[in-house]
Amino acid sequence: ELDDFVSGTSTGILEGVTGTAVEAGIRSGRMSWEQLGRVAPYSIQSALSFIQHDPRCLLSFAQREERDLAHELAEHLEMSELCTLVRKWPLAVQPLLDMLVTVPHVGSDRYHPLPTKVSFAPRSLWERMRDLCNPP
Repeated sequence: ELDDFVSGTSTGILEGVTGTAVEAGIRSGRMSWEQLGRVAPYSIQSALSFIQHDPRCLLSFAQREERDLAHELAEHLEMSELCTLVRKWPLAVQPLLDMLVTVPHVGSDRYHPLPTKVSFAPRSLWERMRDLCNPP
């Protein structure tokens, strides 16, 4: 039936359902949200469908971590969707944020462009005068 749905010749439980296969699974109600999160394809389309239609599925979907979706998800996720998710499903936000976090690319482990120490001491005459008038 899923192949028929993809080809557009669906009959049976998926008949008349529009959208992706994940959305069809959510609307049909034949699987629990945990099962949907485990069997849905690990893709950006599945994550966005879960965010829009049933955020509970993110709890089991994010545990799979088959590949890094952070860059794709960050490009497609709207701030309004994230805010709505925080208000309506606060428990589903943590797995989503975990999916958005990625390890930064490091060219060399020994050299890192960020300084290890930072000085906030005044550097010019104007900054020294300002510090005299406004002590820390």
